[in-house]
Amino acid sequence: MEIEDGPNIKFLNKKHDLSSFSYESRIRTRVFIIMVCANALLNYDTGVIPASLDQLDISDHLNHQQQAAIGSLVYVGICSSSIIVSLVFQHFSASKVLLLMLVLNSICCLLFSFSYKISLMYLTRFGMGFTQAFCVIYAPVWTNEFAPHKSCTRWMGILQCAVPLGVVLGYGIASFLNSLEIMYLDWRFAIQLQAVLEIPLIIGLKFTDKKYVNIVHKEDIVSSGERVNRGSEVRIDAISLTHFGNFWRQMKMLFRNLIFLFLTLALCCMFFVVSGIQYWITQYMTKVLNAEKVFVVVGFVIISTTAPIFGVLTGGWISDYYGGYKGSNLLTAVKICLLFGILAFCSAIPACFIQSVLGLIILLWLLLFFGGCIVPAATGIIVNSVSKEYQSSSSSISQLMFNFGGFFLSPLMSAAIMDLFDKETNSLIWGFRFTLSISFLSVSFIGLAYFVIFAKESENRARLENVGNDDEDLEGNIQEIARRVKPIIIS
Repeated sequence: MEIEDGPNIKFLNKKHDLSSFSYESRIRTRVFIIMVCANALLNYDTGVIPASLDQLDISDHLNHQQQAAIGSLVYVGICSSSIIVSLVFQHFSASKVLLLMLVLNSICCLLFSFSYKISLMYLTRFGMGFTQAFCVIYAPVWTNEFAPHKSCTRWMGILQCAVPLGVVLGYGIASFLNSLEIMYLDWRFAIQLQAVLEIPLIIGLKFTDKKYVNIVHKEDIVSSGERVNRGSEVRIDAISLTHFGNFWRQMKMLFRNLIFLFLTLALCCMFFVVSGIQYWITQYMTKVLNAEKVFVVVGFVIISTTAPIFGVLTGGWISDYYGGYKGSNLLTAVKICLLFGILAFCSAIPACFIQSVLGLIILLWLLLFFGGCIVPAATGIIVNSVSKEYQSSSSSISQLMFNFGGFFLSPLMSAAIMDLFDKETNSLIWGFRFTLSISFLSVSFIGLAYFVIFAKESENRARLENVGNDDEDLEGNIQEIARRVKPIIIS
C-alpha cells in the first residue's frame, strides 16, 4: 500500500529544512564572530606602538622616522602578502590558510616582544603584517557572500568596527601597563598578551567545518547552447588564472573600473588621516597642547572607541535603510558617502589650528565619526564593483592600497615633515596639520565616484527610454498598417 505525502509529511519536511537553515545560520554567525575578533586582535599591536613610543627600550635613541618605521613596517608586510594572497587561496583551503596565518602571527608577536635590536624589531613587525593580510583580505569577501541580505551593510560595518576597537584595546592596555612602571609589565607584556588571546580563535577555527569558512560555488559551463552544471566546486575567494595571466593584468582590469579606483583612493586617504592621528596624537597633545598624559589616554580611548564604531554602525544603518549598496541603490549609497565625507572634511580643517584640548577632542570625534560612516557602504561597493569570481582580487588590491598608501605612508610622510624642523613642537604641529589636510583628497575622490556612477545611470536611463520609444514607434507602425489593410480586406 502506497502512502501519500499528506500534510503531516510536508510539515515535517518543512520543519526539517527550517532546522537545517537555523543550524547553518548559527554556524555562519560563529564564523563571523571569529573573523571580527581576529580583525580586532590583528590590529591590537597598532594601538600598542603609539602608546609606547617614549618607552621603546632599545640601545639607540629613535628619531621620528625610526619611530614611524616600527609602526609602518607592519603595513609593508600586509602589502607584500596582498600580492600573493589570492594565489594562496586558489591552491589551498581558506580555512587552513587562515588557521596557519593566525598561528604564525602569534609567533611573530612573541618574537617582537623579545626583540632588543631595532633590526630584529623591523623584521618581526614585517612578519606580523605579512601574516595579518590573509584574514584582513578574506573577511570582507566572506561577509559580502554570507551576511543576511537585509543586514549585509551592518555586518560589513561590524567587521570594520573591529579595527578601531582592536587599536583602542592595544592603546589602553599598553598605556596602563607603561604607567605602572613595573618590570616585565610594560609594552612587551601587552604584545605577549596579543599572542595569547589569539589562541582561542585558532582553536575555534580549527573545530569549525571548513564548508562554513570556504566560499564555493558550482561551476557552470555552456555546452551546445545549454548551461550544464559540472558539479565541481570552485572557490570564489581565489582569482582564476584562466582569466588573469598575472598580477599586473589584474591591476589593469581593476584600475579601469573607475568606481573601484576612486572609492579605494577615497578610503586610502581617509585611513591616511586616521593612521596619522592615532600615531602622533599622544605626543601632539602632551607636547604641543601641554595636556596631562592621563587625560590624553582617556580622551583618545573615548574618541577612538565611540566615534568610529558609532560612525560605522550609523553609516551601515542609514545605507541599509535606503536599500543598501547593491543594484539600483548604488547611486544613493555613494551620495550618502559623499555627504559624510564633506562633514568629515569640515571637522578636520579647524582641528588643524585649535589650541584647546577639549575642542580638539570634540573635532577629532566628529572627524572619526563621519569618516566611520563612510566605511561600510564604500567597502561593500568596492567588493561588489566586480563580478563574484574577481571579488578577492578587488579586496586584496584595495587592501594593498589602504595599507601602503594609507597606514604605511601616513606615519612616514608626516615624520619626514617633522624632521625638517629643529623645534619639536613645530615639527609636531606641521606634521599633524599635513595629516589632517589629506581629508580634502578623500572627499574629492568620493565626489569623482559619484559623478561616474551618475553618468552611467543617466546613460542607462537614456538607453531604456530609446528602447521604449522604439517599441512605441513599432506599435504605431503596426496599427497604421492594420488600419490601411483593413479596408482592402473588406473590399
